[in-house]
This record gives sequence, C-alpha cells and structure tokens, in this order.
Amino acid sequence: MKAKERAKIIKDIEFPDNFLKKGDLSYKIIDYKGFKYIIGFCLDSTFDEDSFFVQYFTQPLFIPFSTLVFTLGDRIDSYWNTNMLKELESKILNKNLPRDVDELLIYWESKFKKFNDNYKFQAIGFTYFLMSDFEKSIKELKKVDFKDIQNQPSWKQEEIFRIKKVLTLLEERKYEEIFELFLNWQEFTIKSLKLKL
Repeated sequence: MKAKERAKIIKDIEFPDNFLKKGDLSYKIIDYKGFKYIIGFCLDSTFDEDSFFVQYFTQPLFIPFSTLVFTLGDRIDSYWNTNMLKELESKILNKNLPRDVDELLIYWESKFKKFNDNYKFQAIGFTYFLMSDFEKSIKELKKVDFKDIQNQPSWKQEEIFRIKKVLTLLEERKYEEIFELFLNWQEFTIKSLKLKL
C-alpha cells in the first residue's frame, strides 16, 4: 500500500484527543524539561497492496536519528485493511499509553527487560540523566559493549562513540555539555522527521 493511501486511512481512524496526524503517522509529544519524546502509531507498508501494518512506537527525540525508530514499541497484531478500521481503532483507543516520562521508563524497563540493545540503553540512560539520577544513567550506559567497535558497521560505530562520549561526560560531571549535546541532537531529529510540535 502506498504512503498516500495510508495517509488517507489515518484520517479515518480515531486516536486519543491529544494526538496529531501527519501523513501516515499519528503522534503526541511528551515534554520533559524541554526534552521531547514522541509516542505514536505509524501505518507501515506490507507486500500486499491492500493491507498495512500498524507500528506503535516510543522515541526520545534527543537521540539523533533521521527516521522513526520502532525499536521501543510493537506491532499491533498483524495485517490490517480498510474493512478492519473499527477494530483497529478500538485497539488503539484501549492501548495503555504512557502519559509522562516516569511511565515511559516503566514501559521500557518492563517490556524490554531482556532486550539487549544500544538504543534501549540510550533511551533509559539518557532519561535517567535528565531526571538527575546520574548513578542509574551511568549504570545503564555501561551495559553497552564498547569492544570491537572497529568491526561494527559505520552507523553502529557512530552510535557507540556517541554513547561513550555521554558516559565520559557523565563520569566527569560535565552535565551542561550533555544538555547541549541533547538539544543539538533533538533539533537534528525534529528537523529530519519534519515534525509539527
């Protein structure tokens, strides 16, 4: 199914009151001390031109990324089509969505407890930093494997170097530099995603 068709479908689906719609995406923003998180639903293509997937996702916007990241979310059931919109709408409206940063942390730490992933470590570790829990932030970021970086793909090397940089600044207590990095990364992500805030 093409993006234009998915964008038409999203207009026909009811989302919670505070959700915006943009293309094949419906989302809300949680703001914590000027740092933003997006919670959303995205209609994603399938091999079948008459159906689509619905991805639920949560994403800190101060982790630099030029696309939506579905790592910290899940797919709502399997395939959907235009004859199933009422059922889909019901699933969306009955989903227990995080309302604030505390609930986001609970969601990440419970649903992805055994998930060994650098994006998760950043989301949790960086959030603990924003909450001034530096000990938990350091502990989370130290879960990243910093060995054999040179054997990783370039995007992963960049990610690992970025995490290492934040971890070093944390250990050196250079908190203002971390805030500045996060703001720059957030600006990059928001521009890349062309989000209305």
